[in-house]
Amino acid sequence: MTRMSKRIIVYSASLLSWVFIFYAHDAGATVLGDIHGAPPDSQSRVAFTRAMSVVWAATVGDQVVFNVDKSFDAQGRTQLTATLRTVGAKSYFYVENDYFSGLSAQAQADVLSGIQTVANEFDNNIYPKETAVFGTPWEPGIDNDARITILVSRLVSNAGGYFRTDDEYPKNLVATSNEREMVFVNAANITNITSTKNFLAHEFQHLISFYQKVKLRDADDDVWLNEARSEYATTVAGYNTTWNGSYLQSRALSFLSNPTDSITEWKNSTEDYAGVTMFAHYLADHYGSAVITRSLQRAEQGIASIDAALAELGYSDRFADIVQNWEIASYINSAATGTKYAYKNALLGPSNFKISQVTSTYNFPGTSLVFGESMKDWAGRWNKIQGTTASMKLAMTSVSSGAVFRAAVIVANKNGTYEVRSFPLVNNQGELVISGVGTTVDHVVFVPTAQAKTANFTNSEPTRTYNMAVSFVDASALSISSAAPAVVHVSGGAVVTLSGSGFVQGMTLTVGGVSTTPVVSSATSLSFTAPAATGSGFTCISVTVSGTSSQNCAALRYISFAEGSLVRAQGDTKVWIVKGKWRRHIVNSPPPPPVQDISQNELDTLSMSAWVRIPITVDPLTWRVYEVNGDASKHWITCADPDNCASTWLSRGGNPDGIYTINQSEMNYYTTGVNVFLQ
Repeated sequence: MTRMSKRIIVYSASLLSWVFIFYAHDAGATVLGDIHGAPPDSQSRVAFTRAMSVVWAATVGDQVVFNVDKSFDAQGRTQLTATLRTVGAKSYFYVENDYFSGLSAQAQADVLSGIQTVANEFDNNIYPKETAVFGTPWEPGIDNDARITILVSRLVSNAGGYFRTDDEYPKNLVATSNEREMVFVNAANITNITSTKNFLAHEFQHLISFYQKVKLRDADDDVWLNEARSEYATTVAGYNTTWNGSYLQSRALSFLSNPTDSITEWKNSTEDYAGVTMFAHYLADHYGSAVITRSLQRAEQGIASIDAALAELGYSDRFADIVQNWEIASYINSAATGTKYAYKNALLGPSNFKISQVTSTYNFPGTSLVFGESMKDWAGRWNKIQGTTASMKLAMTSVSSGAVFRAAVIVANKNGTYEVRSFPLVNNQGELVISGVGTTVDHVVFVPTAQAKTANFTNSEPTRTYNMAVSFVDASALSISSAAPAVVHVSGGAVVTLSGSGFVQGMTLTVGGVSTTPVVSSATSLSFTAPAATGSGFTCISVTVSGTSSQNCAALRYISFAEGSLVRAQGDTKVWIVKGKWRRHIVNSPPPPPVQDISQNELDTLSMSAWVRIPITVDPLTWRVYEVNGDASKHWITCADPDNCASTWLSRGGNPDGIYTINQSEMNYYTTGVNVFLQ
């Protein structure tokens, strides 16, 4: 028989709540939008989008026979009778008759009071806040009624509630449908208002998601992303404003106890829900809740929908970038290393949320160390490597066919600071030399991410295996390990420092095939001025000593931007307009999208300019160059010696290539300040 999808909230006495999805048999319905059994494959999925000509009981005291799932019903029933006890502006609350009649008068009063409180909360808080972010559910819906039905009945002891997609189909397609927009909650938990509010916030998003994704866009969605939205819904509803006892705290603690679970492989475990909760909050922290909204309100599914939403909103980062940054942030959680390596939510600061238990710890004895590890796609790993040697080389090699790895290294310095270094991989292999281990460096943390599979996830995904070889680096052996900065503008001119070993005076250096003069400061460090490049991308750096050469083609990357591009550093609000190798801060008004979000290192490849002028004409006033400050004031750059003002300006660091030509309207916007007087 076919299966019917249910979303189940399960609660615990020790933690506030966690969520599981279970499946029941003996019903034809949908599994996240895929039709199985009834309706047949030839039946259009959207054939049922019209509302049914149904009028439900809308008066307190009316009774209805409901179809329920025997897997979750405490008595194993498939039907029960319930009475409408409360009617809200947006909800009907039905209570199972057999349960209610067995209560004392005081217990009945408590249940009715709790239901009324939750109904008010749903009408005045959950519904307006979630629909503002995610969109509306199907209204008036299959039952031609804008109210949501909430059935309170006895469920199995560990179930807080559930949502059935089959209730959104007409009975002629799914016989067990209740033909209502509805969710189910456990009567045993109904007077626990805090838990019930969180349950409803979570489940209501599923109702919205079904309508927004399946019905409006005829699209499926990955389970993990649907659940990530529902987990984030509790924050949307305002239920995570304090830490102790919050839904978010319970998820964070679950994540910290086992952070290595894949966020895309879905086994319905506590770890699954904890992982997507923390990822969704990091995603919303750095890219806004609009990314979560847009991913729902698009035809793409899963990872593709997030990438499409990021592009629509003008971000250059993609899911693969964000997952790696999130994993690093979960370990460091400090904006001092970079804003992308920290949560912005005050509740998720390092005192509350930071991985303290690494996946594995390896002690490097100073000779050699080899280890191998396996992981699922989109799962976290934090491998701590510590030793007493001055320099060690990390060499990673994938041993799984079809794997796609990405990696970074967190360098934990003894002064308490962190550095994040990219671990360049070519064909899933790469090397990185870390100097100062045991002296200035306390330890390093290797953070790999497997990223091969991007769609069609199941509850059992393949593992990806890699090997890591750690070895002592002889300072006399010629090698290139890293470049700083690791990204430069194609125009060249940036001073780059190479780290490695075996550097000596008189050695030769080529960058992208261009002979370049090295300035050797030690056997492990040299610097050079980057030559201009013909295009963007990684370039090969080669060093040669006495006929022996070493090359690294993944340490240095060139970058360029289209003329007029709008860019900003990740996590910052300042928007810059690009002109060649220059960037100018736009201070007069928010620019139109798209704005490209780039790393701070990429932004730093552009020189800053504040110089503007209007188009030059024969009028000498148009020859004036102004400096624009962050307060939107303009200052004419003039000199004591007007005849030599240009040369004076150049000697003070001025550059005509950095002058932006703006229109008169923008110039008029800036207030006139005191002149910049050069002597």
